[in-house]
Amino acid sequence: MSSASPEPPASLRRFLTRAEAATLVGMLLVVFSLYLVWERHALPANMTPIAGSLFVSEGITRTGQTLPKAIRWTLLGCAVACGATLLWMPTPKTRLTLAVVQGVCGLTCFILTLAWLVRFAIQPGILMALIGSALLIYGAIDRFSFTLKPEGAK
Repeated sequence: MSSASPEPPASLRRFLTRAEAATLVGMLLVVFSLYLVWERHALPANMTPIAGSLFVSEGITRTGQTLPKAIRWTLLGCAVACGATLLWMPTPKTRLTLAVVQGVCGLTCFILTLAWLVRFAIQPGILMALIGSALLIYGAIDRFSFTLKPEGAK
């Protein structure tokens, strides 16, 4: 019996790389943006309150949860798919595939958010989703360009 301790694994890794952290933060920002205001409609100035009715003078606001289902689920699905790509290690074989999946999902979130930005002014939910989708795209590019060190190199 040898009293020597077992050797540690050959390749130790940090907790999160920069690309993984950007992807996780971007995913969280896109998902949480759906709980903020995405639309704000102002009421016409000549509108008068009707007796016995509730009159709101600020206008109508809608959160991301009231977006059309196709848009809401596409944003949510693409953000979660970007986070799911972190389950696989980017080996030289899978690096391109993971980057393409993550990049397409990030671009989809970015383009959908830009389409809503054109329709409405900058709202908190739209701004948060833009930042989150930009982080998803950055995470895809950074993760693809991250070079793996050979096992013998220090």
